[in-house]
Amino acid sequence: MMTCADDSSLRQVMTVEGNKQIVLEFLTAVAQGRGREVLSLCEPDATWWINGSFKLSGSHRIEELLTTARDLYAGARRVGDLSIGAITAEDDRVCIEARTVARFDDGRVYDNQAHLLVTLSNGKIRSVREYLDTDQTVRVLLSKQTQDQSPKTVARRLYEDVVGRNDTALLDELVASDAIDYNAERQSWPAGREGFRRHVAFFHGVFSNLEVSIDDLVEEGERVVAFWTLRGTHSGELWGIPPTGRRVVVSTISILRMQGGQVVEYESRPDRLGLLLQLGGFGIYQQQVRETAA
Repeated sequence: MMTCADDSSLRQVMTVEGNKQIVLEFLTAVAQGRGREVLSLCEPDATWWINGSFKLSGSHRIEELLTTARDLYAGARRVGDLSIGAITAEDDRVCIEARTVARFDDGRVYDNQAHLLVTLSNGKIRSVREYLDTDQTVRVLLSKQTQDQSPKTVARRLYEDVVGRNDTALLDELVASDAIDYNAERQSWPAGREGFRRHVAFFHGVFSNLEVSIDDLVEEGERVVAFWTLRGTHSGELWGIPPTGRRVVVSTISILRMQGGQVVEYESRPDRLGLLLQLGGFGIYQQQVRETAA
């Protein structure tokens, strides 16, 4: 004879297995672009959150994200290649490993492994949290958009928006994850995009009220030479020089090489001597160099 406890456990198992099946149907419909079926499996205000700091990151209403997905997958020959890995579920939460493959007419291949946490309520999808390879997403799904930008446009956005306005979320779009930084003094920093992110944080840690303006851009093929000016108030320690509160103007030349709408190599040469003279810290800097060399 089945006890009440046994009956409760059976209902719980049935609910968990039912939730797994709902999530599988939901992800299959998403991968194959069956929008009406997707929405029929969701609560009206269901959300989908994506990790990272690029333009798709954050929380979206699933209905809105479907429209974005249709635009991103436009031109794909095949979009329905979905492989499901491990599934782990407890109560109304389902964790699932999924691999999505899409092949585009222009030769791009999107092949991404994602981990998703799906929460349900009364048999309907309430929320999705997706952790995916953001670099793959930016390089393949968003590359068509970034490739339409000229190298000059990328350079202008990099310095005016990223450096000047501290909009580091754009780095996933504008700088390759493995970009090469030829500035020797930053060789101890992380490579590629994360190194550039560190560089921007350094600027804003040293200078408040920071502004960047582009003086000139020279483009040939994949290469852009950018002449830009940084203006800011010295509010953080720099090369051993304590904050002076002085307003400074620094001219810089940067040489960038682009591929697929992203920076893959870069090097910058600021007017360091001019900055030191403005801060009145040339002697401090000289002493620091001597001590380092000793």
